[in-house]
Amino acid sequence: MSTETASSNQPTVRRARVLCVDDESNVLEGLRRHVGRVHELTLAGSGEEGLEKLRTVGPFDAIVSDMRMPGMDGAAFLSRVFELQPDSVRILLTGQADMKSAAAAINSGKIHRLLTKPSSAQTVLEALAACLDEQRMRRVEQELLERTLKGSILLLSEITSLMMPATFGRTSRLRSHVFLMCDLLEIRDRWEFEIAALLSQIGCVALPQDLLARAECGVELGEKELQQLRAHTEIGGRWIRTIPRLERVAAMVEHQDVEWAALAPRADELGDTVVLGAQMLQVARAMDALALSAPGASISLASLLQRGRQFHPRLSAILERLQPC
Repeated sequence: MSTETASSNQPTVRRARVLCVDDESNVLEGLRRHVGRVHELTLAGSGEEGLEKLRTVGPFDAIVSDMRMPGMDGAAFLSRVFELQPDSVRILLTGQADMKSAAAAINSGKIHRLLTKPSSAQTVLEALAACLDEQRMRRVEQELLERTLKGSILLLSEITSLMMPATFGRTSRLRSHVFLMCDLLEIRDRWEFEIAALLSQIGCVALPQDLLARAECGVELGEKELQQLRAHTEIGGRWIRTIPRLERVAAMVEHQDVEWAALAPRADELGDTVVLGAQMLQVARAMDALALSAPGASISLASLLQRGRQFHPRLSAILERLQPC
């Protein structure tokens, strides 16, 4: 790597935390002298050491790695970085001989920028500036979307609580059940599942109140009334789809009444997250119904399997550990 001095034409950027990984000490020294003037720099001599730095002194805004290193190469290292810290900027330095592997890493979405060696310090700084600016814009857009999302969800929840207090109480219980399932399944990124539970009954707002009251009291409904009641999932899904980033949540709500035998063949079409979320809603509703039918009793959801009910295999495996509240 060429280490020519970045002087007056050096890009003006905010000071970021950058991790540079290379097995050549002279390259690291060049990065320290020039990139370290602009950014807060941490150095590592191998992919393994880089991962250790990520765990002990991370997170980093950007990670720059050489491709060809003993042991873990740069593509494998940045792929692991993507799993541990997906929001970071990832830049790969590579020679012409490594272009095929590097291109595959880019196509898989693990790398933001590819620089061919030798690259000057100025080139690295310019790449960092461009990538960090893109990262900043993504974060601003993400914050705007999240504010819009939270406001829309709050509005829908308030509508439900005002128009149907009993239904709002049920959605709160469903959310607790879904949260427990996420804990047992060790799902960390659970926001879509929780929102699906909160909005799972929003379509009931469009149904006649007397129909909902009769259903709540356990009155036997005719086939036409049952069809009308089931329509709330389609209505709710249609409303939710108007909110940015909630397409999968809408699909979970729409398919919450679909039994596993009919849902499983559509896993490729709908996606694993949607299928699991829809089944979580179905299990949560079963938990709620069991709790209301026998208050205070210790009822295992596993009994549903003994009655012929089928659920997503991941949920069937934890039914013994789920108890209606």
